[in-house]
Amino acid sequence: MGKKPALTYQQVIFDMLSTPQTDTQNVLEHGISVNKYFNDLTNDVKLDWKLPTWFQTNKEFILKNLHSKEDIKEYQIMHDCGKPYCITIDEDGRRHFPDHANVSRDTFSKISNNKIVADLISKDMVFHTIKADKVEEFFNSNSLQTVLTLLVTSLCELHSNASMFGGSSSQSFKIKYKQLDKRGNQVLKLILK
Repeated sequence: MGKKPALTYQQVIFDMLSTPQTDTQNVLEHGISVNKYFNDLTNDVKLDWKLPTWFQTNKEFILKNLHSKEDIKEYQIMHDCGKPYCITIDEDGRRHFPDHANVSRDTFSKISNNKIVADLISKDMVFHTIKADKVEEFFNSNSLQTVLTLLVTSLCELHSNASMFGGSSSQSFKIKYKQLDKRGNQVLKLILK
């Protein structure tokens, strides 16, 4: 038995292209879409958005306190880079990506030494899943740049995925938006206190 070849950036990109995220989008296309929404949000908003008040009211402050655009682009495009290596298909043909944030962090760490991006990737799901009573602890144990970058990216991911949920008027989108709106309000209260 020979040694397993080292994973390369090019191989990960190829594997992302070859792995469906949804029926209409592969993993790499999803990452590019999230970054497209981010670029739209930080420039002249042209795409279809439902923007929370916490973002509209504090947009300038939030955008001034993010990680660098280079790190954000790398993070957003590569945030699901581990999905090709943890995909499972259930008996109904549905895709699942168990522990994909940690698998993605580990995958990215094999092809890059950018610790900021690896950290963001590992925490990518936080604002989609964190409970209200854990927000302050998370806020206090991470840099302001990390918290705000994750929060804004979660907003971009939600809008990028809207069609998968049935559009921004769907019940699924509304539930996810409400969760993100509450967490954003909590974060902004912690910043402003």
